Amino acid sequence: MLLRQPPCLPTRRRLSVYSVVAGGLLALFSGQAIAQQAGVQATTGSMTLQAIGTETGTWSSNPLMTVSSDVKPLMGSTTSPELIFKNTTPLSQMLLDTKIDKSVFNQQSFNSTDMHVTAGFSTQNAHWVASMQERTDYDTTRTSEVTNYGLRPVVLRHLGLSLTPQVTFNPTAVDSFALTGSAATSQYESAVFTNYKTFSATTSYTRRFDPRNAGIISLQAQRYQTGRTNAVEINSMGPNIGWQTTFSPRLTANASVGAQTSRQYDFGNPTSPWTWQYVFAGGFSFKGVQDTIDLKTERAQFAYGNGTEALQTSFSFAESHALNSSISLNGGANYLSSVYQATTRGALKNMIGGNAGASYHATECLDFTTSYRYRHEALTNTTKTAQDHAVTVGLAYRPNMWTLLQ
Repeated sequence: MLLRQPPCLPTRRRLSVYSVVAGGLLALFSGQAIAQQAGVQATTGSMTLQAIGTETGTWSSNPLMTVSSDVKPLMGSTTSPELIFKNTTPLSQMLLDTKIDKSVFNQQSFNSTDMHVTAGFSTQNAHWVASMQERTDYDTTRTSEVTNYGLRPVVLRHLGLSLTPQVTFNPTAVDSFALTGSAATSQYESAVFTNYKTFSATTSYTRRFDPRNAGIISLQAQRYQTGRTNAVEINSMGPNIGWQTTFSPRLTANASVGAQTSRQYDFGNPTSPWTWQYVFAGGFSFKGVQDTIDLKTERAQFAYGNGTEALQTSFSFAESHALNSSISLNGGANYLSSVYQATTRGALKNMIGGNAGASYHATECLDFTTSYRYRHEALTNTTKTAQDHAVTVGLAYRPNMWTLLQ
């Protein structure tokens, strides 16, 4: 039997027909399909399919964050159809999220058709949980890199692949042991950027002391290596101890601190002895009726596309405030700095940025957004800096999802 959800409603009055998608928006379908007899509740799980279409206009004064003074502003639009498939049962979950970005700009070298795919699966029983997540990004260095590292200001194709498996064992209701792995690679169409791979493994033990508090002890090992005959290799490892707490259903926090020793090799030869550094991570999240606040900080190894890996310290703040059921404001700020084991020119030294925006929830399916973003970056071994002002205006259409209940 085929039943259909009510059509998308405006925030103050009912629409008599579905919105017609034009220009860059793609509406694949809307409504709800129920694959069972009416009145019978599903007990084995559900499958859903969600289509999303967005059109975003962009203006950027320095899209590649180049230090050159001769930079042409970039102006254009990106059309993004997206399809999200979910299959959920009491003991397993599966996700497949596919998004395509078709970008057309006033500078032809920036035009591209990109694809982003996220696939995930998890299953569990009384004591075990196993999961796997895969991510594929076929895009350009305009979106994959935070800067062009002082290199030639060219737009290159980038392919990013990552795989993250995890196994968790819960012997009791309050104890859990987890083993998490990660393998990732970034490849570029030209030697202007440097292909690299990262591998990591983390083992952890979590003890839940009460429904609101949990402690975590973990040990992590990581390797970074470039693709050019392993010209650069950096190995890191170290322990961490952390805490998670839930103050209320709306307020949560977490923090961890640890030590990490690292060593860099160039063509198999160590460039320095094993060096110990401190690392940390923390977060604070508040979700109220009108306000949402997120604070995050981290000091950890981070890979860049110019053949370097740094111990990166980052801070970020994001807030959203709903003026009413239709209009919301948002803003944020971020800062990061990087420390390298070996002296390198043109690597990212620090970056500071901020953003502000607004969204209008026109109907249950249609949103209008606008935003402004500022970035300022400094590179190592140079006094030149780069900055960018960017403005976006967007339209997002989310028709009602199709739901197949088993």
